[in-house]
Amino acid sequence: MRPALALLVCACAFAWSWSGASRRALADAVPPPPRSCPPGKVGITSHHGPECVDPAPKDCPPGWYPQIRGQCLVQLCTADDQCGKGLVCKAADVCQHDFLQEWGWGANEAQPAPDPFVLAGPPQRFDPPRKVTATVGVCGGGVSCPDDNECRKAKVCLPPAVSRPGVWKGQAKPKQK
Repeated sequence: MRPALALLVCACAFAWSWSGASRRALADAVPPPPRSCPPGKVGITSHHGPECVDPAPKDCPPGWYPQIRGQCLVQLCTADDQCGKGLVCKAADVCQHDFLQEWGWGANEAQPAPDPFVLAGPPQRFDPPRKVTATVGVCGGGVSCPDDNECRKAKVCLPPAVSRPGVWKGQAKPKQK
């Protein structure tokens, strides 16, 4: 009778380990950020490991939002409710380029959803590849896009009194005419 009891206990433990209560405890392990960084850097961590990077800028121009690693990114929108407090969604000229993304993470619409027990995995091939549009800056008013980008209309979050996004110091410089 004892072997049967041991088998029952093992079966119950296995069933509990895959139950909803236990599944919440499954997590993707990421190491902690560095304990100290050089002056002017902040510690972050990811699947690439701990690292010290530039903090988010505090001087992003209108139409841009701060991002860790010292970047400002154009704040695209489709409606006012996607913008922060005091901002509205306005049409603006932006530099964009299209590319095909063949690899990445996330569900591929052409395939069934991944197994819910798998929380992370390698990137997967998208078949067919996804068309992605990247916005890299603003244009117009004497500012042109880099060669591999097009100046297009898009909506950007801006203060009500501002008619067009500012130029961030990290984007392509204006071409002299």
